[in-house]
Amino acid sequence: MTKIIALSLMLALSAPDADKLEKTAIDTIEKVEAGFFRTKTFSADFMQVFHDTAIGEERISTGTVIMAKPLKMKWHYEKQYEQMIYSDGKTISIYVPKDKQVMVEPIGNIVGSRSPILFLAGTYRLSELFYVNLEQEENNVRMGGTVRLVLIPKEESASVTKIVIGVNKEDWLISSFSLYDWTNNRTDVFFTNLKTNIGIEESIFIFNRPKGVEQVEMPRLDFGVE
Repeated sequence: MTKIIALSLMLALSAPDADKLEKTAIDTIEKVEAGFFRTKTFSADFMQVFHDTAIGEERISTGTVIMAKPLKMKWHYEKQYEQMIYSDGKTISIYVPKDKQVMVEPIGNIVGSRSPILFLAGTYRLSELFYVNLEQEENNVRMGGTVRLVLIPKEESASVTKIVIGVNKEDWLISSFSLYDWTNNRTDVFFTNLKTNIGIEESIFIFNRPKGVEQVEMPRLDFGVE
């Protein structure tokens, strides 16, 4: 896929008010980007729903997340089963207490220079990594009136073929997102109790391996690595 830093608005240009729609889309995208770039840290409760299209099942997980730019995070999955994902900006650690195992990998082995998740790091603008579509208003009604943007990665990736983000109109912060893979499986993540630009100790993103916990090789993941 050609690496062109441009904004592709996939709108119905045949509509009579196409120019107005395009301006609305550009304004919305700029507001979303501005809101995201203002956010340096955040914490939230989350609910994650994985939709397995092959067997028609859903798996629901809940927990808490803390993030800081660039690429520092701690996801604590509390239900259905406990696991923790740490990133200190250099390495990613996935810890499963029940199995007494942790998988550790340098972040550069997972995140490529054009990875879709780099938008979360605040390194790139939406239009640099994605082809962006403002979802039409009638579809927004079912999401409680939030603005929804459809993002198609410019770099091909098996793990992320499409991202749909939900944004609150009041503060232009991301309240939810959905990830689609090449099999059309979907993972929905919804944030509640969101707090932004709070003070966070750097130590919270560092995984200290407990005694008796084995370090094992991490399966190869694809987040848009070139």
